[in-house]
Amino acid sequence: AALVPPIASSGLALALGDLYLAGSALLLFIINMVTIVLATMMTLWAVGVRNIQKTSGWHVAGVSAVLVSFVVLGLVLHVDPSERFRPVAVTGEFVNEIETHLGDAFELQGLAIAYDEIGVQINVRIAGGDLAPASLADGIRGIVRERFERPVRVRMLAEVRADRIPP
Repeated sequence: AALVPPIASSGLALALGDLYLAGSALLLFIINMVTIVLATMMTLWAVGVRNIQKTSGWHVAGVSAVLVSFVVLGLVLHVDPSERFRPVAVTGEFVNEIETHLGDAFELQGLAIAYDEIGVQINVRIAGGDLAPASLADGIRGIVRERFERPVRVRMLAEVRADRIPP
């Protein structure tokens, strides 16, 4: 039960193209697997299940590899691997740039930032008298891509309002 969620998350993140999340989930899978094997080894040894034959070189190498990997995983986890959840700063200049891109046909209704397991998402709510063209969303994505040095997903919610329909 401890192995399925991280390996499934790793596969889903890899399918979405988020290599950092896929690697982190795979690392959690490896940590869980190593600790389960170590706990099983210690439990069997504690209840008296032991190999009474002379220990082979392969056995010593295997146990050493498990212990070294455990130490390496501990060191990897100790180092901060990313600033993935560092807050995104939205400035007035950024909002003005989006409003300028929208032009007179659309009005910026709101801007919200959401943090989830995949990363950062900016939700842009706009209102206008007509359906928003795809080029409008592409332009906003371009503004966001230029503004932030890390991947940020953009979700644009467009509302058609009767009071914004031109006469």
